Amino acid sequence: MRKSFILTEIEYSAFKRLRPIQGEAISFWHRVARRRELDPGSIISNGETFTALPMDHGKQWCFPIVLKCKKKPSYAE
Repeated sequence: MRKSFILTEIEYSAFKRLRPIQGEAISFWHRVARRRELDPGSIISNGETFTALPMDHGKQWCFPIVLKCKKKPSYAE
């Protein structure tokens, strides 16, 4: 079951200081997930709050909202 979390003050200040450097945000969310024993691949964030699944949730999960794509996917044979 997906749960909601709030970043601590220290985590949120680090979040606000993130620079647009490749991999910096990913390593930040991996550290946050490791502290809370969450699966970093399942984190969905909107700033200070985020949702995630526990580490032992299994391999299958889906987004809690419908994704809207602007371009229809093309399939190659």
